[in-house]
Order: sequence, then structure tokens, then C-alpha cells
Amino acid sequence: MSIKFSSADGFSFESGTSGKGFEIPQIANISLAPVIGVAEGTLLWDIAAKQIYRFTGSIWEPGSGSAGTSGSSGSAGTSGSSGSTGTSG
Repeated sequence: MSIKFSSADGFSFESGTSGKGFEIPQIANISLAPVIGVAEGTLLWDIAAKQIYRFTGSIWEPGSGSAGTSGSSGSAGTSGSSGSTGTSG
């Protein structure tokens, strides 16, 4: 069974054979996206950049942040037990 739903605002959901998924409105390049009359939190897929953008209420920002810095290393573990003594020659 397939279900399709689309809203006037560009949201589209289609349930196909997997029964999962939704489609984010697409634009050729985020620089072409409008900034007037757009609701805060609106998402767009930039086809050229292959990235999701979200509208903050005044500008379009990448939907994902940058990677953070690496954490500190953990403390050294305890030494293992000694092995058995070998045979004498």
C-alpha cells in the first residue's frame, strides 16, 4: 500500500514499499532561496551542495554543525600479570 501526502507549503510524504520516508523541498542552490515570507525552521535540500539548510528567521544556515574538537585521552590502564617462567636450558 502506498500513501502520498503533500501540503501547500511544499512538504511531501510518500510511503512506498518500505513504508518509510519523507521528501524535503529542493532548490538548485541555497543562494536562490527566498528569505521573505519563509517560516523559521523551514528546511531545504540544496541540490548543488548536497546539504540540508534550515531557515533561522533571517538567514539560511547549514542544518548540521561542524565537528567538535577531540576529547582528552583516557588514563593508562593497569599492567597485566606476569607470565610463567620458562624452562631452563
